[in-house]
Amino acid sequence: MIVVNVERWGDPHGNHREPLGRVKIMNDSTGSEEVGNYEVTVATKGKTTRSFRVDGHRRASGFWLLALEALKQLVHPTVTFGGNRPSSPPR
Repeated sequence: MIVVNVERWGDPHGNHREPLGRVKIMNDSTGSEEVGNYEVTVATKGKTTRSFRVDGHRRASGFWLLALEALKQLVHPTVTFGGNRPSSPPR
């Protein structure tokens, strides 16, 4: 599982942190050695606000591109990049 936490920092040292949201990216074990499929959940203030999928992610692309694809799907559900096939629409 990959977890992306988003926080607002009140100072440059992170002494006053305010959690804004969390994205969890979980492999659903339906892919292959080359390609992975993932369930993504988004939480704001501790409550799940959205769930969707990122399907067809090329594992060789690495975790940063996977995280970027999940965040991109969060903002623009039908837009993909990096050679991935389109994900299913948000549920």
